[in-house]
Amino acid sequence: MWLRDPILRSGIGFWHDFLCLGHPDLRHFILTWIRKLQPAWRALRLLDTIGFAMDIFFQDPSAIPLPPNEVRIKQLRAELWPDNRRVRITLEVTPFQRRPNGEVSITNPQGEEVASASIIESIVPRLEFTMHLRGENPVGEYRVSATIFYAVEAESQEAPSAEQERMVVDMASVSFTIREERGERGE
Repeated sequence: MWLRDPILRSGIGFWHDFLCLGHPDLRHFILTWIRKLQPAWRALRLLDTIGFAMDIFFQDPSAIPLPPNEVRIKQLRAELWPDNRRVRITLEVTPFQRRPNGEVSITNPQGEEVASASIIESIVPRLEFTMHLRGENPVGEYRVSATIFYAVEAESQEAPSAEQERMVVDMASVSFTIREERGERGE
């Protein structure tokens, strides 16, 4: 009879053979729980089939997470896109115990800020994102600056303030050059 049961033929039937071996009370108990768990089992099997079941490892298991005052920027890289209007930023920090905040800004040759981004409590140590440059004709040497910091909680603060104290733990900068394009605009 159990061979005709669609629940047991759905992939969990081996438990029936393994555990029940003819004892009617145990068989009834196992079949009841298999029927209750069947929708979840089918969903997991479907997710595994189409590739959604995964193990999530956010960082290298051999890396030791550091306390906030020891977190450092390991890599800051800026890659200019071919359109000279976008910059791909790669920011990597050391493994951390507490999620750090960050600010990244790009300044033009005159020292004016042309792009900025804020990072709030990052959960991963490596970030890659694209920043768009403001301004009409981006030409010259640009500077990317990154700051990693932690918010400091004020003990006797009655209301939250817009300017919160922060503990800066590391800063880095890198530059890139945008060369003037000739011939593409009919010059």
